[in-house]
Amino acid sequence: MTTITQACCTNDGRTIIDGVSLDTTERKRLELERQQAELALQESEVRFRQLAEAVQEGFFVLDVASLSYAYINPGLLAITGMPEAELRNKAQWFKQVYEEDQDRIAAAAQRQFEGENFDQDYRFLRPNGELRWLRSQSFCVYDEAGTLVRFVGTVQDITERKLAEAALRDSEARYRRIVETANEGIWIIDNNEQTSFVNPKMSAMLGYSAEEMFGKPLFDFMDAEGRQIAAENLERRRQGISEQHDFKFRHREGRDVWALISTNSIMDEAGRYLGALAMITDITDRKATELALQQREAQLQAIATNVPGFLYRCVIEPTGQFTVPYISAGVEEIFGLSAEEIKANPDQALQLLHPEDLPLVEASMVGNQQGKSLLI
Repeated sequence: MTTITQACCTNDGRTIIDGVSLDTTERKRLELERQQAELALQESEVRFRQLAEAVQEGFFVLDVASLSYAYINPGLLAITGMPEAELRNKAQWFKQVYEEDQDRIAAAAQRQFEGENFDQDYRFLRPNGELRWLRSQSFCVYDEAGTLVRFVGTVQDITERKLAEAALRDSEARYRRIVETANEGIWIIDNNEQTSFVNPKMSAMLGYSAEEMFGKPLFDFMDAEGRQIAAENLERRRQGISEQHDFKFRHREGRDVWALISTNSIMDEAGRYLGALAMITDITDRKATELALQQREAQLQAIATNVPGFLYRCVIEPTGQFTVPYISAGVEEIFGLSAEEIKANPDQALQLLHPEDLPLVEASMVGNQQGKSLLI
């Protein structure tokens, strides 16, 4: 309680005391709470400064009424490279923003006065001439009446990140140029055998556009036999096995497209299968040539089997030496030597000729060298 008294003396020598006693419990409680709040605020400000001054990020509090910084931490001074006196001058800070970015930053700053938070990347020219990339983020603070009173924000130096992003973009651009101009088809599937990427060479090989193939199952581009073979191959991909093999795809028009495929599994760092990458070369023409050769050899073999003798091919070198790359099996019935034995040593056949006939055979070989066809 708080008591107020006033004393007065009477003529007869008595003292009269008038007083008022007030219950101040509530006032004392409020006063104590105020003191505790002020102490907590002081402690909070101390912790805030300790934190703000320890971080490498820039931190600031900007007073809206005066457009001056109420607080700037050492991190902001280090990032900008500006003396504190110059940095506190907002106009001076703005001059250091790279000229090409100034209009965008000024527009974003103006929108903040309308209640929009600020979040911008921009280039900043430090006083020493060094150009850095900065990212500024700040939010609006209002008083109890809803009046905008300050902006609180952070500033980060993101130069290294920007350089890394630029290097990545350049790398991706180079990679895409290589992929899109490659003479080989490139086909990437995910772990569900869905097409996640094909280059133009690959899609053109099968008569589609890359957009048409994207997201389609690998099995959509082969016949039933191919699907069975592909399923077995993909099981090896899941085991991380890479290999090279011939494979038959189905063209959009329904014809076969033979390809030489070099495949590799795509695994994450934990060894989990993510999909597969294939480098694909169109060998349809080569396959057609091989088939034609096989058919020709089959026809030749059929003829040789029915000829009452044997067929052969002899190659005579300019030196007079000769080889026999082909001779049919019928030779064995006549000479008693197998076709393989004669191909290995053609002179054996000449040694079996009658001595009187040998000059005639040798003369025919000379005539053949001169382009003559002879019957002996």
